[in-house]
Order: sequence, then C-alpha cells, then structure tokens
Amino acid sequence: MKRSSKYYIDTIKAALILKHSEVDEETGEVGLNPEYEILLDMLVDNLDLLSECRKSIKNFGIYDVQTKKRNPLLTVQKEAQATIIKLLSLMGIPPYYASRVKSAKEQNDSDISAEDFISILTSSNYEGEE
Repeated sequence: MKRSSKYYIDTIKAALILKHSEVDEETGEVGLNPEYEILLDMLVDNLDLLSECRKSIKNFGIYDVQTKKRNPLLTVQKEAQATIIKLLSLMGIPPYYASRVKSAKEQNDSDISAEDFISILTSSNYEGEE
C-alpha cells in the first residue's frame, strides 16, 4: 500500500474511533468496533488491488493489439473502485467527504494535518449544504 493510502486509512480509523468507539469494560481501553476493523481491512485490500491494476494498465495499456481485446484489469479496477465506495459508505464516510478534504487543502494550499482531516470528516456540514 502506498504511504499516502496508509495515511488516509489511519486517519479514517481515527475518525471512526471518534464517532464509533467502544470502551473495553475489562481494560478501559478505547477501541474500534470489530466490524469496522474488518471493513478497514477490506478497504486496504481494495486500495492495494486498485493500485496494482493502475500500475499494470499503465504498463500494458487498455487494449491488446495482438488479441484485439481490452485489458481485463479494467473490469477489476472498476469493481475495486465500486467496492471502495461501498465500504466507505458502510463506514459512514460517503464520497462527498473527499471533496471536504480537497476543499480544505486548496484553501490552505498545503498538506492538511491529520487533526484537520478528522475534523473535516466528522463535521456535520459540508460545502453546498445549507
């Protein structure tokens, strides 16, 4: 997984802990519900798959002249993208959250901090909402 993907997974996990944390009665530790851990693992797998598809498609192209067929990884890429969107929605992070982060980054014209990213993800309104 790319470093930037790991950063966003860690940040999404932190945001999920803020919104959906559970306290272990025995240890008193704050953690994430196991169902969210499973969804995060699936998200990591799909992000890795998407990255590999993009690399391969970039190297081999979208069309094989010899076989006269399109690259089958285009279908895998499309399915991985759809799965990522579904997983984010299941975690309560709909696609418009990405526009929140992009908008905040453009305003600062620099990298956004993890704290700012979390506050943007967990805010109740977004650009365009009244």
